[in-house]
Amino acid sequence: MTAPVSEMPVWSGFLTPVLEVLMDAQVWRKRDLHTAVEDHLGLTAEQRAEMLPSGQRRADNRIGWALSGLYPAKLVDKPARATFVITDAGRSLLAEHPNGITEKILTTLPEYQDYAPARTASTIDVPQDSHVTVEEEIEPLEQIEGGVGRLHAEVAADLLDRLRNQAPEFLEQSVLDVLVAMGYGGTEGRAARIGGSGDGGVDGVIDQDPLGLERIYVQAKRYAAENPPSTPCRAVPPQSADPRFRRSSVPCTASAPPAASSSPPAPSPSAPASTRRASALASSSSTGSVSRT
Repeated sequence: MTAPVSEMPVWSGFLTPVLEVLMDAQVWRKRDLHTAVEDHLGLTAEQRAEMLPSGQRRADNRIGWALSGLYPAKLVDKPARATFVITDAGRSLLAEHPNGITEKILTTLPEYQDYAPARTASTIDVPQDSHVTVEEEIEPLEQIEGGVGRLHAEVAADLLDRLRNQAPEFLEQSVLDVLVAMGYGGTEGRAARIGGSGDGGVDGVIDQDPLGLERIYVQAKRYAAENPPSTPCRAVPPQSADPRFRRSSVPCTASAPPAASSSPPAPSPSAPASTRRASALASSSSTGSVSRT
């Protein structure tokens, strides 16, 4: 049973207090940050004890949603798991809006719009917290879609940051893991990363059958956030001395399955009689090409 609801800011009312606490430029652990924000706002013991039907504290829920909005907007950063630090953009925005940062201000930031879904709810924690007074009527389904969309946006931003900050081998293995999870590699899920010097541009091989008679050759490329590919959904041909690996760039779509090539290059005598080609997209900032023989 939930406790009576007191006067507590909705999630957007925590945007400014979170940034104000982080203004000391220190790296804060999530638990400590939540406590400091509650102290900064002067929440009473009763307010801190309020619970949602899910079993989560109401204050934790709203501070969490505030952080999930600040992070995609690049106003805060995560140096490590469950830690937060303010960014230069966060300091500047706080200085520009001394009266407080609202959700409207947040959603107009280009960095936020890059990750946020087109349709968002203005009261994201309403599905769990039915006692919140809303400023405008929004259908329950839209409230849920808005919350789920923000969670997906935060996960996508975090995933891209991890891919960019890891060694190239991490991306190569990740692409192979995704392709195997999509069903490539047959029932045994046989895949091997072979990237390295002298790899001929091929970063991994997936065996479609136990004997290795049908193989998928994978190449992964990583792009910096400020230098995205001009054509995100494209295949990058492996540069290999082996004629079986010589491929021309072919178009692809994120949802379409690998398509058979109508005019495959002539295979070497040791290659199978039929040669097929397919392309796949690794991510919006990391591309991969897949050649199947």
